Amino acid sequence: QYIVRGAICVAQAVDAGKRTLIHCEWGQNRSGSICCAFAVLFAGWGAADAIQYFRQRNRADRSYFGQKPMHNEVFNDIIRSLEEYRRDLPPQQLSELRQGVLEPANSLS
Repeated sequence: QYIVRGAICVAQAVDAGKRTLIHCEWGQNRSGSICCAFAVLFAGWGAADAIQYFRQRNRADRSYFGQKPMHNEVFNDIIRSLEEYRRDLPPQQLSELRQGVLEPANSLS
């Protein structure tokens, strides 16, 4: 749910016309998951496309030893589950989720 909450914060910032920085210590899985979750839930991307795009941008924008963006399969599985979640969510509920009115489903914990 924390990844979804992060994606909701990004969506609300984007809706308000604000720039948004998502960062964690390494910038590979936690921040990547929030970026990918935003793309999947609110931009309509497929999970595989979001993960691949994040990997490409992460490597293109910086380089460091041990760099393996979105390499943790647990995080990748969460992003894949969000694609199914979005597909099953009625448009009104997706809008409410984006606005922060609807809480993310407990099954996303």
